[in-house]
Amino acid sequence: MLTLRIPDEEMISIDTKELTITLGRHSTDKLAGLNIQGRDGRFVLPADKRALVSRIQEASFVDTQVDKSIFLSNIRRYK
Repeated sequence: MLTLRIPDEEMISIDTKELTITLGRHSTDKLAGLNIQGRDGRFVLPADKRALVSRIQEASFVDTQVDKSIFLSNIRRYK
């Protein structure tokens, strides 16, 4: 889904009853402190640019994916 995306465009959010997936493509210079928000949650990358850039020096962009799933279970009461 991200193949045709330009870095730093608005993130894509896919919501179903049990699952939320948030996808994005980001420039490496804008990763520090990046806030990725889905339906009921969020993930924030570290604000220290050095912690991130040291691992991705040769990349021109980074794809992100955050998944949140809700597992429902049936609870039965027996008498």
